[in-house]
Amino acid sequence: MIQIHFMRLRSLLVGITTLLVLCACQPSLNWREIHDTDGHFRIMMPGKPASASRDIVLSGIPCTMQMRGVTEEGLTFTVGWTEAHDAQQTGLLWQAMLQGMLSNIGATVPSGTAPGTIVRATGKTPQGTDIAMHARFLIQDNYVYQIVVTGPVKQLDTAVSDHFLQSFTRDLSKNPPAQP
Repeated sequence: MIQIHFMRLRSLLVGITTLLVLCACQPSLNWREIHDTDGHFRIMMPGKPASASRDIVLSGIPCTMQMRGVTEEGLTFTVGWTEAHDAQQTGLLWQAMLQGMLSNIGATVPSGTAPGTIVRATGKTPQGTDIAMHARFLIQDNYVYQIVVTGPVKQLDTAVSDHFLQSFTRDLSKNPPAQP
């Protein structure tokens, strides 16, 4: 009897502790769900994102890189994506995006990295400041995505980055991508 009450109490305490930890994660960040019909996704961002687009070449493949991003409290939250013209190009684009982002901070691709896994790396900015990057690089249909949080090593909290990185979902409710 006492053991059952203890287990209930323990479950309740674990639930309350989890709730408090989630609520305490950067309470000043103003999280909101962003729906992007161009990139066919939804994600939680801690502010209203700015948009950018530019034509680039990744692994010899010309593409248009779209980006949504916001900087709050010294942390930069971004989603970048491109649409491959040929489904066979997605792997090359994924690898180029992953290597490019990591090389920006002087880091290398961890062995065993696969699309969708969270990559955590530290390095230096061009100015020599220590920086951390937590990211996911995904392939879905003909789209290749990079979901990235960067910031000072001592400031980038795993709970905050995981909240952002894991909130990404495809949203095909409006303007679904064309089938090849």
